[in-house]
Amino acid sequence: PGLELRVPEFSCDLPVGGAEAKGSISLGSVTLGGRPVVQPLRAEVSWDGRELRLQRTLRTEGGLELVTTARVLPGGNPRMTVRTELGNSSLPVSELPAGMGVQFGVERVQTAFFRGSGYLLHPRSWQGDLVLDMRGVLAGHAGMGVVQRFDYGQAVVILRQGVVRIPDARLRSERLSFLGNGLILPDGRQWAVVRVVADDEYSRAIRQVMIGSHLSQGWTSAWMKPLVTPDRRFRDIHLEGTLPNVTVDLGRRGERIAVEEAVTVLQKFLDREAAENLPGDRSSI
Repeated sequence: PGLELRVPEFSCDLPVGGAEAKGSISLGSVTLGGRPVVQPLRAEVSWDGRELRLQRTLRTEGGLELVTTARVLPGGNPRMTVRTELGNSSLPVSELPAGMGVQFGVERVQTAFFRGSGYLLHPRSWQGDLVLDMRGVLAGHAGMGVVQRFDYGQAVVILRQGVVRIPDARLRSERLSFLGNGLILPDGRQWAVVRVVADDEYSRAIRQVMIGSHLSQGWTSAWMKPLVTPDRRFRDIHLEGTLPNVTVDLGRRGERIAVEEAVTVLQKFLDREAAENLPGDRSSI
């Protein structure tokens, strides 16, 4: 089973006609994978005789402040516009709500917003753009005591006519970088490629993780290939399938494994490695 998103105790009292009036939307604590991600909230909605308007700052359990403005034009074919911006200028390192012990933080948020629009009853009309630009991105694993700093992280996600395109997503640093793009069709089919670029020391460490976790499906002298520059190596990782049944080619000869299984195997390996390290005996790559 995949991650389950629960939105409990949702209720709304919305005026959609007559003179100016006030209404509200409320919901309980939202959970993802059994872990709370959004605190309970109650938002006031205003009606000006023509449209509904909502403006609210949503605070998540991880400390995110999402400033949301939405407008709905009611009628036989109601139309909505929404814009959400990240109110934080930085994010302290904390564990992601999806679990796996993954930690994430940002020293400086340059740009982080989502804007969307469309007719509520016609999903194919929905349009959306997500833009992220962050400097000093920190990522690591809680149990390993290792945090990698990336100079910057950027992503662009575009929704048009039911198709989600990710033309560019990247985490860049001098020693380790991830560069990717992808596509998700309305029927759930998806393709993505992520290029991992690392210096010699990091490429050896990644190879050890692949072999130690058995994701490489056998011993290999080099899980990554030499880049044009002799001090850098790379590996292109391909994801494809129909959601939620997506596979990834992590094997030494390109053997494929289900993404969900790969995540589970990697998690168990990292937990095992973390348990073997004494608190005062951890070292970074």
